[in-house]
Amino acid sequence: MASMTNMHVVRIGSCGTVGRYVADDQQTYERGTRVVCRTQRGLEVGEVLARDSSVVLDEDVLDEEVRPLDQQDETRFADQTRRRAEAIEKCQTLLDQACTPAVVVDAVYPLDEQHICFYVLGELDQSMSSVAREIGTQFNVNVLFRPVAEDATGSCGSGGCGSGDCGSDGGCSTGGCGTCPAADACGE
Repeated sequence: MASMTNMHVVRIGSCGTVGRYVADDQQTYERGTRVVCRTQRGLEVGEVLARDSSVVLDEDVLDEEVRPLDQQDETRFADQTRRRAEAIEKCQTLLDQACTPAVVVDAVYPLDEQHICFYVLGELDQSMSSVAREIGTQFNVNVLFRPVAEDATGSCGSGGCGSGDCGSDGGCSTGGCGTCPAADACGE
């Protein structure tokens, strides 16, 4: 079904995923406005790139913009950015100790802090399951690994890291994600 909506083009997170999101309060946000968006991975910080006034199909809407960042979000985001950097460093140290040739290049750590998805160069292997458990315990999150070269639509369901069961109690960090190419690295 086609409809006119208050659509915005938003760049999400450190990986720079760009998508179209509906402002849940029907406000119009200017380019550069930082917003909190509900994505398949959870609540993430994004930046408005443009307003999109075109008529769109409902299925083309990714999710809703929740709201512009407020002071509490900014404080939480700053703390989370620090914790994300710590998690990347800890993950690489553990991978090195396990003699895994993978290199952590980035991580997505949504504001709701339910999971962290590490993007790695190199092969995913069985040693990553122990790394995922240790990081998960230390940071109290579900841990996902995703190869950098993997197509964004082919991993962990249809929307990349965090969709489907990924990032949930039954997801990759527990070996329960049967659709994820990283499942071999997450399983027992």
